[in-house]
Amino acid sequence: REPIEDYLRLLKILPFGLKILDEAQTSVADNFRQVLEIPSSSTLTISATFMREDQEIELLFDSVGPKLAEVKRKELVEGKFIPDVRRIEVHIESEPKPNQNFKDRQFGAIVNPRKLSVCLSIVNHHINLQDKIIIFCDDLDALDIIFNIFEKFQFESDVNLCGKITMHTLNTERLYLISKFRELVGGGILFMSKVGDIAVDLPGANILI
Repeated sequence: REPIEDYLRLLKILPFGLKILDEAQTSVADNFRQVLEIPSSSTLTISATFMREDQEIELLFDSVGPKLAEVKRKELVEGKFIPDVRRIEVHIESEPKPNQNFKDRQFGAIVNPRKLSVCLSIVNHHINLQDKIIIFCDDLDALDIIFNIFEKFQFESDVNLCGKITMHTLNTERLYLISKFRELVGGGILFMSKVGDIAVDLPGANILI
């Protein structure tokens, strides 16, 4: 398999009439910015989350021009293009230990026993309703800890822990776990790191944590 740089070098010398950038907000990141250098007569950018924490979204406008159209979420829901969503925020107090540095405090907040206890209660409730649940956690070490806790927890109803998907999960295994989750009959849980934040279509999931 050739390195990605070879593919990019080839793409930069081929003439394209139309270039489509899905999840366009990521194209200005250092890892993806080279796609903006691929020549084309026209460029179409699409995004459901047209924002970035680093404010570099302006670089995208500089490269491809201004935003031409926007569809409100309410219109998409009413047109049945996407499901309606009800969001509930649960705030849990943490107990940072004295003299902890920021990284340790942040990790402690993620695996806060109070929060995990509430999370288990919420999941247990939805498993009784036979819901399909995705649990997101950006920190890989914390995700391992949470997954192990869930493996040992005694749920009131039968539950299928489908596994966890991270940046280290092979593509074949990732496709298998997603397929397994989609085809579940009854309640199930799939754990995902930040790789699940972008362009993962899981229509079978009805609860996200």
